[in-house]
Amino acid sequence: MALSTTKRSLCKKCSKTLSIFICPGCQSDLCTEHANEHREELARQLEKVVLDHDQLTQLIVDQKSEPHHHPLMKQINEWETQSTAKIHQVAEDARTLLLDGLNTHTNNISEALKRITQELTKARTDSNFIETELVEWTKKLNDCKKNLQESSTIGVHQDDKTTSFISKIFVSVTANDVFDRLIGEIQIEEMGHVIVQRASPYSHTAVLGKFEYTTGEHRFRFKVEQYHENKWIFFGILSKNVTLQACPHTTSSSYGWVARGNEVVLNGSCQPGYNGYKNEMKVNDTVSLCVNCAEQNISLVNERTQCKYEIPVDLSKCPFPWQLYLGLFYLGDRVRILP
Repeated sequence: MALSTTKRSLCKKCSKTLSIFICPGCQSDLCTEHANEHREELARQLEKVVLDHDQLTQLIVDQKSEPHHHPLMKQINEWETQSTAKIHQVAEDARTLLLDGLNTHTNNISEALKRITQELTKARTDSNFIETELVEWTKKLNDCKKNLQESSTIGVHQDDKTTSFISKIFVSVTANDVFDRLIGEIQIEEMGHVIVQRASPYSHTAVLGKFEYTTGEHRFRFKVEQYHENKWIFFGILSKNVTLQACPHTTSSSYGWVARGNEVVLNGSCQPGYNGYKNEMKVNDTVSLCVNCAEQNISLVNERTQCKYEIPVDLSKCPFPWQLYLGLFYLGDRVRILP
């Protein structure tokens, strides 16, 4: 404190006693008593500043000695744990789907081998066979062996289109489904691989696939072997929980595409031109239908034009399990499901 040489004013604190000091910090006029109190208050504030200083110093020491305890480090650790858990879950889902696909694939080959076994047993018992049959059996056995070793209907892929530094892995299964249940004057031929419309001259008919789908991604290929000039074939899916009907475009839970005009069926209701759909199908075209249970959508590709169309599936309207659902209308129309 400095002794004032100017005209003395009253103490700012008590407003009674003449001041004898002016605080150079706050420029307050203070009497002796309050000047001492002011100095004591400043001393207490100094101690607080020193304490803050010491605490900050200790924080710096702690951070240097244990940098892994920093809050931002904890945030990274939590991200790592959560990301690892997600990766483990995706991998486990892929393993489950792969095992299911391999089991189905092996069972299909076993069924084919069983039929060959029956034919060979009968041939040996009857001792009634010729060279061409031997050639045919040999070819069938080689095909079974090749299919067993290659598992060409199953693949493990990584999504190269992802913007993340870790690509997503997924299993795709090209299912060996067959036509199984039908309604209307439609005929199933060649052990479930072909459907033919037998109504004259036309009538709605439909057929379901044999298998059910609830997980993963499944691809099917169809060849349009006969196609009436007026054009009406339906490719899609139906929930197993819904009764099979002959008209896919009016059946609740049906989703798919009509090869006539540009009609897309969403829950049994036609939506022309949905998502830009344009029908360009011709006789002998091959179409690929992808049933993606994981993403809850289906897609259709005409392999000749390479045009691809996709529609989402509302699970509240079309719950799992899903089944293949195809419809024919004109007499003679014929579709083959490819292996």
